[in-house]
Amino acid sequence: MGALRLTFLFEDLAEVKTPLARFAGDFLNYCEASRGLAENTIIGYGRRLIDFTRFCRGHGIRTIEQLRVQTVLDYFEQLKRERKASGTIALTFYAIKEMVKFAILSDIDSRELTRILTLRPPKTHKKLPEVLSVEQVKCLLDGPKPQQRYYRRDRAILALLYGAGLRTAELTDLRISDVDLVGGIVRVRGKGSKERLIPVLESVAQRIREYLLTERKRYFGKIRSDYLFPARSGGCLDRHDIWRLTTKHSKRVGLPPIGGHVLRHSFATHSLMGGADLRSLQLMLGHSSIATTEVYLDLDVSYLATTLRAAHPLAQKVS
Repeated sequence: MGALRLTFLFEDLAEVKTPLARFAGDFLNYCEASRGLAENTIIGYGRRLIDFTRFCRGHGIRTIEQLRVQTVLDYFEQLKRERKASGTIALTFYAIKEMVKFAILSDIDSRELTRILTLRPPKTHKKLPEVLSVEQVKCLLDGPKPQQRYYRRDRAILALLYGAGLRTAELTDLRISDVDLVGGIVRVRGKGSKERLIPVLESVAQRIREYLLTERKRYFGKIRSDYLFPARSGGCLDRHDIWRLTTKHSKRVGLPPIGGHVLRHSFATHSLMGGADLRSLQLMLGHSSIATTEVYLDLDVSYLATTLRAAHPLAQKVS
């Protein structure tokens, strides 16, 4: 599925029919072959660069050498007028900047390209991650019921997403050999193929253990697959499978549709509220920069304020 998505991406770039679009394709090939970036990151960069190269073509910019600071600034003004999401604007900025870095590494000499690298990210409204309350998480973790076919598998998946703060792609990529239930450790391959070790709570380990001893053997025993949570084909589940799983159980317990990322955000926020230090949380989440982790400090305060308004006597209406 991943290779097919990348193929479609390169086909869309080719349809732009400019040397700049071809250069963007070379940059994406470089990201895939040499940078070790996650597939979703490459696809995200590619989609943003398709739109950018189309914009450039419409403004007479057909080569990387013709790219100007003003071109980039004009493009971000257009994105703001179109009310694009802050995440889309941020990803577009980094995609363009990384492509320009690649141009300079490729010995394309241009003062304008160097100036583009000095640009600061466009100011956007910082959207705080969505989190669940502790009680909501408890309800969700108890959502799978014994009469359901994949009861123990779903319990294990939900527990790992929340109990270890895994990204969806990290969870689906887990092999059985990555899980040390005796030592209480999971080896995770994160963004850029970086590995990290994450401690696993005994309650989470117990759910994995029950799954391995029952449903993993019963339903997937004849499939030759090293994946902890294999699909029926023998490959791994994909993010859409996890989305369907989490939304099914969240709706079942009366919550809005919940993706795996919400459980990851909840893990981070609840850990901080429980006294975890920021550096430890950064290591567990696999953030390359602690600045990424610091957003949960804002969320921690925001969450506490919401809790206070809902529970404190002085927050109630005075008659």
